Amino acid sequence: MSFFERFIERLNFEVEEPTPFGHFHLLFVLLVLAAVVGCFFLRNVSSRTCRIIIGSMFALMLILEVLKQFSVSMTFTDGVCEYSYAWTNFPFQLCSTPLYVLPLLSFLPDCGLRDFAASYTMTYGLIGGAAVYLFPDTVFTTSIFINIQTMIHHGIQLVSGVFVAFWYRKCINRKFFLGGVAIFGVMFAVANLLNTVGYDLLLSKGIIESGAKFNMFYISPRADQDMPLMSEFFKSLPPSVLIIGYFILLTVGAFLVTYAVHLIDRFSEKYASKTEDPAC
Repeated sequence: MSFFERFIERLNFEVEEPTPFGHFHLLFVLLVLAAVVGCFFLRNVSSRTCRIIIGSMFALMLILEVLKQFSVSMTFTDGVCEYSYAWTNFPFQLCSTPLYVLPLLSFLPDCGLRDFAASYTMTYGLIGGAAVYLFPDTVFTTSIFINIQTMIHHGIQLVSGVFVAFWYRKCINRKFFLGGVAIFGVMFAVANLLNTVGYDLLLSKGIIESGAKFNMFYISPRADQDMPLMSEFFKSLPPSVLIIGYFILLTVGAFLVTYAVHLIDRFSEKYASKTEDPAC
């Protein structure tokens, strides 16, 4: 085996599967909480520093995601490595979208699209990361690397949302929120295309087998409705209701996050004005 193959094999070192809110999970919860506190102290950094922070988080997320894709696509038997890309793990879930949105926020010049990317990161992105940290039942495996990768990935997703909320707190308005909804709409449409046209194409080429769990955003009409948090609610309903309900519920959640950030900023301004030194 090559050096890289041996490296990936060692990444797949097996351990006992962590339990929700066990020691492993709580360690990362504490790390994320510490990072969230750090975001407060970074709320007034310069635009250049903001871009560097977001870009650094994106770079770490991307490196770990690439290693994960190799990890889940390579199997090792008696010192021999076989590679077959695991299309069921293609990175286009809600929690994968920061890989496509954070570069816009980091590298685009100041413009409407960059603001919309910020809105998406602060709402839909934050919700996706927080959901995994609160309900991690389905993300843990016996691979130590996958467990670490998923906690770092979703932790970055959550922390980047909080950081953007602090930094963009003065920009909250209707246009800002609707821009985030528009980006989610594009991502949502792409996920549906992958679940239909993409699935049919992969199936016709013999790349995947019929019944494969190719289920982007967990809304594929061909897959079991096993979406975290919502599966029980939508289990007995048609796939179309699942798809529409998914969009509506997440958008309502995004609105509540946006409104909460707006209210917190207004409250902090009023508090600051009341405690301001009259001599200043």
